Amino acid sequence: MNDFDDFRLDGPPDAPKVPDRSNPLESSRAPWLVTIFLVVVAAVFVYLFFFRERRIVVPPPSTTTTQPAPAPAPAAAPPQVTPADAGLPPLDQSDALVRSLAHGLSSHPQLAEWLATKGLIRGFAVIVDNLADGKVPIQRLRLLAPKGRFRTAGGDANLRIDEREYMRFNGFADAVASLDTQGSVETYQHLKPLIVVAYRDLGHPSGNFDGALLKAISTLLSAPTLQGPVTLLHRSVAYQFANPDLEALLPAQKELIRMGPRNMRLIQDKVRALAEAAGFPDSSLPHAVAVRP
Repeated sequence: MNDFDDFRLDGPPDAPKVPDRSNPLESSRAPWLVTIFLVVVAAVFVYLFFFRERRIVVPPPSTTTTQPAPAPAPAAAPPQVTPADAGLPPLDQSDALVRSLAHGLSSHPQLAEWLATKGLIRGFAVIVDNLADGKVPIQRLRLLAPKGRFRTAGGDANLRIDEREYMRFNGFADAVASLDTQGSVETYQHLKPLIVVAYRDLGHPSGNFDGALLKAISTLLSAPTLQGPVTLLHRSVAYQFANPDLEALLPAQKELIRMGPRNMRLIQDKVRALAEAAGFPDSSLPHAVAVRP
């Protein structure tokens, strides 16, 4: 999976279109991919977004003895509930169940489009796993890319993202915002045994999907909000943020910013609402800082 360290988009608006098939963010697809993964993330974030931190309370040492208190016995790991124990189908036969449950979360057409793909839970595990590392899970989301070209405004001295570019992401952000928050949390409880299996199959034998999910949430919520036009630098067939602080962000955070202020706010607000519904107080979650691009 490419780390997408460069903000690689189309060439300048007046340049002839020359697709670079070796580049994962090739101009006909790339700019949209995070929008897609965010829809998926919040569409099934939905299912997963739900772990509560378990804390072990160790009693204080006795004050009636000078002997050191014995070390507490290590806490036993909670038993893993298998899909069969939970009355769930095998992972590779679970798409029909996921579609049935997800259709009750939103009637937005963008969600229906994603639900038409195969391997939904495996795809979600890949998306969260990549997002936890700040990467863009392009392969799982390619089919949902919106049409059109990346547009800029201004000349070389004032090159910036054309604000009309953001409107191509409105449908995805609206799909995320339309999700039933409480229903999403309940769906997660039902599907988590299958999600853990999918996560282990990615090479994580501990099955600690909760940890990956929390990192993914933090990635989204800590992306900065921008005040003013987003200025760019043109590098051959690629663009980069002119602000070095923005260019240093994780690839997934750069793509979130590309969606524009309105859509970014909708995504982050829904993710935060899901977190709070899952039992995380707002004070425990990252808060984006404002940055002048």
